[in-house]
Amino acid sequence: MILETGHGEIIEKPDDKAIKRIVAKTFKKKEHNFVIISHEDGTLYMQSRPMSESIDEQGCRFEYRDSNLRKHFAANNVPVETVISVFQQFNRGDQDFRKAVRWRNISRQFDWSPENDESDEVKEIVATLTNVYAEYEAKKKGRS
Repeated sequence: MILETGHGEIIEKPDDKAIKRIVAKTFKKKEHNFVIISHEDGTLYMQSRPMSESIDEQGCRFEYRDSNLRKHFAANNVPVETVISVFQQFNRGDQDFRKAVRWRNISRQFDWSPENDESDEVKEIVATLTNVYAEYEAKKKGRS
Protein backbone atom coordinates (compact mmCIF):
# COMPACT_ATOMS: atom_id res chain seq x y z
CA MET A 1 0.00 0.00 0.00
CA ILE A 2 0.98 3.60 -0.56
CA LEU A 3 -0.30 6.54 1.50
CA GLU A 4 -0.12 9.92 -0.26
CA THR A 5 -1.18 13.44 0.67
CA GLY A 6 -2.15 16.41 -1.44
CA HIS A 7 1.13 18.01 -0.36
CA GLY A 8 3.17 15.23 -1.95
CA GLU A 9 4.06 13.28 1.18
CA ILE A 10 4.36 9.57 0.38
CA ILE A 11 4.62 6.65 2.78
CA GLU A 12 5.05 3.15 1.41
CA LYS A 13 3.65 0.34 3.54
CA PRO A 14 2.21 2.62 6.26
CA ASP A 15 1.30 1.22 9.65
CA ASP A 16 -1.74 2.21 11.74
CA LYS A 17 0.18 4.93 13.61
CA ALA A 18 1.44 6.52 10.39
CA ILE A 19 -2.06 6.55 8.90
CA LYS A 20 -3.52 8.22 11.99
CA ARG A 21 -0.74 10.83 12.13
CA ILE A 22 -0.81 11.67 8.41
CA VAL A 23 -4.61 11.92 8.13
CA ALA A 24 -4.91 14.11 11.24
CA LYS A 25 -2.05 16.38 10.11
CA THR A 26 -3.20 16.68 6.49
CA PHE A 27 -6.85 17.41 7.32
CA LYS A 28 -5.79 20.44 9.37
CA LYS A 29 -4.32 22.14 6.29
CA LYS A 30 -6.35 24.63 4.27
CA GLU A 31 -5.16 23.52 0.80
CA HIS A 32 -4.37 20.16 -0.78
CA ASN A 33 -5.83 18.54 2.32
CA PHE A 34 -6.67 15.16 0.85
CA VAL A 35 -5.20 11.74 1.56
CA ILE A 36 -5.13 8.73 -0.76
CA ILE A 37 -4.26 5.17 0.15
CA SER A 38 -3.87 2.76 -2.73
CA HIS A 39 -2.56 -0.57 -3.87
CA GLU A 40 0.67 -0.27 -5.79
CA ASP A 41 -1.10 -0.85 -9.11
CA GLY A 42 -3.62 1.94 -8.39
CA THR A 43 -6.72 -0.10 -9.24
CA LEU A 44 -7.96 -0.15 -5.67
CA TYR A 45 -7.82 3.03 -3.64
CA MET A 46 -9.49 5.24 -1.04
CA GLN A 47 -9.36 8.98 -0.75
CA SER A 48 -10.75 11.47 1.71
CA ARG A 49 -10.79 15.19 2.42
CA PRO A 50 -12.61 17.49 4.86
CA MET A 51 -16.03 18.66 3.67
CA SER A 52 -15.25 22.18 4.94
CA GLU A 53 -12.88 24.09 7.21
CA SER A 54 -15.12 23.12 10.13
CA ILE A 55 -14.20 19.45 9.94
CA ASP A 56 -15.59 18.69 13.39
CA GLU A 57 -19.05 19.79 12.29
CA GLN A 58 -19.08 18.67 8.66
CA GLY A 59 -16.89 15.57 8.65
CA CYS A 60 -15.19 14.29 5.53
CA ARG A 61 -15.91 13.31 1.95
CA PHE A 62 -14.77 9.71 1.61
CA GLU A 63 -14.47 7.54 -1.50
CA TYR A 64 -13.14 4.24 -2.62
CA ARG A 65 -12.75 2.60 -5.99
CA ASP A 66 -12.64 -1.15 -6.30
CA SER A 67 -10.76 -2.03 -9.51
CA ASN A 68 -12.77 0.04 -12.01
CA LEU A 69 -15.05 3.05 -12.40
CA ARG A 70 -18.13 0.80 -12.20
CA LYS A 71 -17.23 0.13 -8.56
CA HIS A 72 -16.74 3.67 -7.25
CA PHE A 73 -18.38 4.53 -3.92
CA ALA A 74 -18.64 7.61 -1.70
CA ALA A 75 -19.88 8.78 1.67
CA ASN A 76 -20.26 12.30 3.04
CA ASN A 77 -20.03 13.73 6.55
CA VAL A 78 -17.84 10.87 7.78
CA PRO A 79 -16.12 11.62 11.12
CA VAL A 80 -12.31 11.88 10.99
CA GLU A 81 -11.95 9.00 13.45
CA THR A 82 -13.97 6.77 11.12
CA VAL A 83 -11.86 7.80 8.12
CA ILE A 84 -8.71 6.86 10.02
CA SER A 85 -10.18 3.53 11.16
CA VAL A 86 -11.39 2.63 7.66
CA PHE A 87 -8.03 3.58 6.09
CA GLN A 88 -6.36 1.29 8.65
CA GLN A 89 -8.77 -1.58 7.89
CA PHE A 90 -8.28 -1.12 4.15
CA ASN A 91 -4.50 -1.07 4.62
CA ARG A 92 -4.60 -4.39 6.51
CA GLY A 93 -6.88 -6.01 3.93
CA ASP A 94 -9.75 -6.16 6.42
CA GLN A 95 -12.98 -6.16 4.36
CA ASP A 96 -15.02 -4.72 7.26
CA PHE A 97 -14.33 -1.27 5.78
CA ARG A 98 -17.15 -2.01 3.34
CA LYS A 99 -19.65 -1.96 6.24
CA ALA A 100 -18.03 0.78 8.33
CA VAL A 101 -19.80 3.65 6.58
CA ARG A 102 -22.88 3.98 4.43
CA TRP A 103 -21.32 3.86 0.97
CA ARG A 104 -23.27 5.16 -2.00
CA ASN A 105 -22.43 3.91 -5.48
CA ILE A 106 -21.35 6.94 -7.52
CA SER A 107 -20.15 5.03 -10.58
CA ARG A 108 -22.84 6.56 -12.77
CA GLN A 109 -21.37 10.00 -12.13
CA PHE A 110 -18.34 9.02 -14.15
CA ASP A 111 -20.61 8.56 -17.15
CA TRP A 112 -21.61 12.18 -16.68
CA SER A 113 -23.13 14.14 -19.50
CA PRO A 114 -25.55 17.08 -19.53
CA GLU A 115 -28.33 14.69 -20.52
CA ASN A 116 -28.10 12.49 -17.42
CA ASP A 117 -27.07 15.07 -14.83
CA GLU A 118 -29.46 15.18 -11.88
CA SER A 119 -28.34 18.26 -9.99
CA ASP A 120 -25.76 20.95 -9.40
CA GLU A 121 -24.40 18.74 -6.61
CA VAL A 122 -23.42 16.10 -9.16
CA LYS A 123 -21.60 18.71 -11.23
CA GLU A 124 -19.77 19.94 -8.13
CA ILE A 125 -18.75 16.42 -7.10
CA VAL A 126 -17.50 15.56 -10.59
CA ALA A 127 -15.53 18.82 -10.77
CA THR A 128 -13.97 18.23 -7.35
CA LEU A 129 -13.02 14.64 -8.16
CA THR A 130 -11.63 15.64 -11.53
CA ASN A 131 -9.43 18.30 -9.91
CA VAL A 132 -8.23 16.02 -7.11
CA TYR A 133 -7.40 13.26 -9.58
CA ALA A 134 -5.61 15.66 -11.93
CA GLU A 135 -3.46 16.93 -9.02
CA TYR A 136 -2.71 13.37 -7.99
CA GLU A 137 -1.71 12.31 -11.53
CA ALA A 138 0.45 15.43 -12.01
CA LYS A 139 2.34 14.73 -8.77
CA LYS A 140 2.67 11.06 -9.66
CA LYS A 141 4.20 11.93 -13.05
CA GLY A 142 6.60 14.32 -11.34
CA ARG A 143 7.94 11.42 -9.26
CA SER A 144 8.54 9.13 -12.24
